[in-house]
Amino acid sequence: MRKKKILVICLNDFGLATVGALWDGGAETVAVDEDAAAVDEVKDKSDASFVGDATDPDVLRGVASDVDAAVVAFGEEFEAAVLVVAELKKLGVKEILARATTPTRADVLRAVGATRTVQLEREMAIHVAADMVSPATADVLELASSQYVRPWPVTASFVGKKIDAEDLRRRHEIAAFGWFRPDGVPKGEKPKIEPLGADYSPRAGDVLLLAGEMNALRRFVKTTQE
Repeated sequence: MRKKKILVICLNDFGLATVGALWDGGAETVAVDEDAAAVDEVKDKSDASFVGDATDPDVLRGVASDVDAAVVAFGEEFEAAVLVVAELKKLGVKEILARATTPTRADVLRAVGATRTVQLEREMAIHVAADMVSPATADVLELASSQYVRPWPVTASFVGKKIDAEDLRRRHEIAAFGWFRPDGVPKGEKPKIEPLGADYSPRAGDVLLLAGEMNALRRFVKTTQE
């Protein structure tokens, strides 16, 4: 049986985690990004990886001509996401998953050709809130095959220090997607998930959302508790 061939466009945290999950799940994986360092990071976890601007129709035709599905991982780069999704539809890609940051943007991406959209912050907030109010829910949430999201209460050694996303990926093989503060959230309401900005420094009581393989998450949590 032929493996499903899936293209991942944009190797941000979400894109990198998706490539890893697809590779571990046995899919034929192709990745493209303008950042050579990001492309180099997935060379051992993809069947093919390319440095290029996916908003360029010629580049996109070259990497997407025979794929079964595509993941458009752009976050705030909404115009780029729209252009890529529309071109993928023209190329006849039947399954197009696009990341959206708001419901309105999700509607636009579906209108131009996305067959599915995902709003990471919203979906994480729903899962994390359910986890916090339901003791029967495990505190490790499955994101994709072999990939998980775990709420991690910031330990003392991280308080007041900027979170280095690149260092987390390089040293611990995990990614940080956002954070929330459970203190003061009224009963029955969901905590507000905040993006992990470049200037964010954790305070005592903050909870980070970490993503990665189960063993990597366990190793990281263990090292921070020692």
